[in-house]
Amino acid sequence: MPSHASRPDRRSRRRTVLAIVASILVLIVAGCGAIAVLVATTLNQFETEKAAQVLPSYPGRPEKPRPTAAAESAEPVTILLLGSDTRAKAGPVLTATGSRTDTILLAHLSGDRTHLDLVSIMRDSWVTIPGYGANKINAAYAYGGAPLLVKTLEGMLDYPIDHVAVVNFEGFKALTEALGGVEVNNAIAFTSASNDASQQRYSFKAGRITLKGPNALAYVRERYAFRRGDYQRVENQRAFLIGLMETLTSREVLSSPTRIKRALDAVADHVAFDDGLTISRLTDIASTVATIPRENISAFTMPTLGTGMEGRQSVVYLDLDEVAAFGAALRADSTASYRPPAAR
Repeated sequence: MPSHASRPDRRSRRRTVLAIVASILVLIVAGCGAIAVLVATTLNQFETEKAAQVLPSYPGRPEKPRPTAAAESAEPVTILLLGSDTRAKAGPVLTATGSRTDTILLAHLSGDRTHLDLVSIMRDSWVTIPGYGANKINAAYAYGGAPLLVKTLEGMLDYPIDHVAVVNFEGFKALTEALGGVEVNNAIAFTSASNDASQQRYSFKAGRITLKGPNALAYVRERYAFRRGDYQRVENQRAFLIGLMETLTSREVLSSPTRIKRALDAVADHVAFDDGLTISRLTDIASTVATIPRENISAFTMPTLGTGMEGRQSVVYLDLDEVAAFGAALRADSTASYRPPAAR
């Protein structure tokens, strides 16, 4: 029979095992799902910014009653997850301007905690940016950081975003190395392309492959190797998300606090999120996402009508009728029944 003295250590280990999810929530662009939540001491490693600055009030913001602490676990949750090449060296990250985001993804957890949506938004989507007019959606991040991107997306969907997180690509690469690699089911064989002769190229066969470090980064960023360009890139990103989720929930990872701690340390300097993602909220989100079966995870690209030109820019046109339909499903908390059309 185990001694009483061992029980606190066991509880502590369980919390440590669960801890990786906060980094995964901010890395859902690089990893779907979550095992659980950061304990307070680990949370202090990560950069947070005041939610009021990241999600400011403004005229026309969709209304969503904020639940009491007791009811919070029954409310749907929507998190905007961003992947960026650069981060501010000092000061705020989410509200910094001047950089673009290569990856824009909405993670939406249903109120009954049985369904998860992972929705990629193509960075060249032609949208109306409040105060700036029509432009590619990733320009919103350059003009006004995460707050302006939030306004743009909320205006499109008529639905509020609850939280925002960002990871830079160095953090993404470090996570895969700390985990010892991520196995992915790759749909299309390809070799990464580059306009820079000094940059290494990587070849990926179709089927099950293991991604780690620089080749993982090349995998999720590649678009020039595909006839469908960005359309295939976002599909590959979601394939990686599923692979990362499977890795994080594997027996090998769950039984190794050392491996989990290594992963947390690897990403701590490369992620930031709003301080509204509290310990209790993260615990609720992460502990339930880990139990959602694969068939209850909808992973798709925000519906589009194809590509075209705006001046000298190649852009992607959103299917505004379908965007409105998805927004209605969000408002009704019925996204489990929403069926996006096939990507064009």
